[in-house]
Amino acid sequence: METILFINNSFNFNKTGSSRFFYDFLCEHYNVDVELEENDSLPYETINQKNYFAIISFYYMADFSKLTCKNLIYVPMYDGFIYCRETLNKLKNVKIINFCRKLHKQSLAFGLKSIYLKYYPELNYNENTTRDKLFYWQRRNTSFSQLLKCFPETINEIDCSKTILHSVTDGDNEPFIRPSEEENKNYNIEITSWFENKTELLDILDTTKYYIAPRKQEGIGLSFLDAMSRGCVIIAHNDCTMNEYIKDGINGYLINFDNPKKIKFLDYATIQKNSLDEYIRGRNNYLMQLECLLSFIEVNKKAWNSKIGYFSSMIYFIIRKVFTK
Repeated sequence: METILFINNSFNFNKTGSSRFFYDFLCEHYNVDVELEENDSLPYETINQKNYFAIISFYYMADFSKLTCKNLIYVPMYDGFIYCRETLNKLKNVKIINFCRKLHKQSLAFGLKSIYLKYYPELNYNENTTRDKLFYWQRRNTSFSQLLKCFPETINEIDCSKTILHSVTDGDNEPFIRPSEEENKNYNIEITSWFENKTELLDILDTTKYYIAPRKQEGIGLSFLDAMSRGCVIIAHNDCTMNEYIKDGINGYLINFDNPKKIKFLDYATIQKNSLDEYIRGRNNYLMQLECLLSFIEVNKKAWNSKIGYFSSMIYFIIRKVFTK
């Protein structure tokens, strides 16, 4: 089994765990060493002393020019990455794994070797729960009061009985904005400050009818994807990656956080069924994509860029898998 290096930052890997699904997948197919960057630096000389089959940097933009490995891969996040001349120079000899279709198209337009994965976590829908909650986690500076402009006057009008408003923002520069007394009354708001563990949050999602995606942009969107996987209908700002999963009025609702307007709520059961059906299709497609992902990691950049090279590489990859089981 080949050995690869997985580069990430401690916040993603240890605190939020947002990169763990990808790391766990790699561990199923490779021996994986982990290097967590600190203070925007990596021990490049130490890394170069090891003969890694591939080096994959998730989210963190490593200085790839300092790495001697010839199989370099970068996983950018839409909410924290912009293509410019400087980044293009850094990625000249690097393959790209994108979890955002828009970023994938940009990568291809700039001549980079990119593969697009539309990630869906495993479905965890519990049909035997009563759904009567509206859920919003104010992670940035968009307050619940502002978003209420999209909703009717009272929570009863959307067939819910309680609002869960989670108050832990992404940082000191993102203050939590408390709703007014009237809003508290009309939407029966319960403000939470933290959950003891993720299971407590997931239990709430199992009884949530509408889930408002917390940010205007996402790198992957694990928060709203977890909610979708548990049967919640998503209300989200109309940007990536949310609008790559949600079709307004079909399997959820897309709004403008900066200019909120009334949502035309349709039959909840129909929207939820559409959401679950689309999710199941997406999950199956994602699992099929993983073989292509492994091939992408293993083939050289030149081969991937040609159809003949790609298919010959896929045949080689399948044969290799068969005879190394």
